[in-house]
Amino acid sequence: MQAAVTAFAARHPHIPVHATAGSHDTLYRLILDHEVDMLFSDRRRALSDTFVNRHLFDGWQYVEVSEASPVAWSNELTVAELSHVPCILIAAPDQEGVERDYHRDVLGFRSDFIFARSREEGRMMVAGNRGFMPVETRTQTGRTGSAIRRIPLVGQHGQLKSEYYCYWPKNRTNRLIEEFADILTGLFESDPAI
Repeated sequence: MQAAVTAFAARHPHIPVHATAGSHDTLYRLILDHEVDMLFSDRRRALSDTFVNRHLFDGWQYVEVSEASPVAWSNELTVAELSHVPCILIAAPDQEGVERDYHRDVLGFRSDFIFARSREEGRMMVAGNRGFMPVETRTQTGRTGSAIRRIPLVGQHGQLKSEYYCYWPKNRTNRLIEEFADILTGLFESDPAI
């Protein structure tokens, strides 16, 4: 997102660009209330015909576990196989319920949930064998470290993935929003590491 903002600002130095970070639900409310022009996030709802929905990339699902975990040497894991292991989620205190509900009701996790405030804190909890942490990558080549193992999370049809989009209301489409979306799309297409 930073690279897209930089590129857009270089093309249009007279147009102020403001970026807002927030949870999925917060950003969704902001776009509905006309407080932002576009949002970029994972797809957690059905795509709406009233929005332009531009697919950017897929995020492949993995779990990170401590090498001390009994599941550490699995080649792949299912949600059911993790039901006895606490799930570590990253969320602000006011978003814990939203993240827990999403992981339980949409992704199907049946674990107990514990929360970290940052990815670093979550990884320390994983290293200490307090649970597993769901993570995503843009490629299907997970990395394995010396203390933490990254294992593909699979379902009935193979490895699970999330879809990422940029969205904006069709009735507010203009040339500048489309140009920003083109820049964002181009950056994701040109660099799979983003």
